Amino acid sequence: WIICQQFLSDPDQNLQFFAAQTLYSKVQQIARGYEEASGIDLRNFVSGLQCHLGGEATSPQAKQRLVLALAALAVHLCIGTWRGAVADLLVLSDQQPQHAWCALVGIPEQLSSVVHTYVKTDKRTEA
Repeated sequence: WIICQQFLSDPDQNLQFFAAQTLYSKVQQIARGYEEASGIDLRNFVSGLQCHLGGEATSPQAKQRLVLALAALAVHLCIGTWRGAVADLLVLSDQQPQHAWCALVGIPEQLSSVVHTYVKTDKRTEA
């Protein structure tokens, strides 16, 4: 987590994309229940993502992955520590409209992915 955050601040766009993709993959794994979020408070991590999204130095490709990570976090945390995820993204749209709306549009896809994983692995759904 920490190394990826440092890479997001690096001027090298390849490193930024690698870090953003890694963070997105980690968030997806957590949202799907494959691993735990060890050593990081995901709710506080959201503000860090928002800072990088608003930063001029972050490449557009990295921002695209960070938006998807933000959508995945919104889905994962909306039943726990971030109940106002959608409302917060709507507020974010005042400052960063493109990123906020892309995250909002990405929520159904992320939700579908999580639901599909649960249905696929739930013994009650096996025929």
